[in-house]
Amino acid sequence: MSFQRFCDWLLAIFIVAVILVTASILDQPVLLAAQ
Repeated sequence: MSFQRFCDWLLAIFIVAVILVTASILDQPVLLAAQ
């Protein structure tokens, strides 16, 4: 696994974590609306 791919993997997890935390803070069905 290349270093660039590893960075992209970490970035993807970070973005998902931020979205989940934001949805929890807003307490709104953001994930359902996104589908």
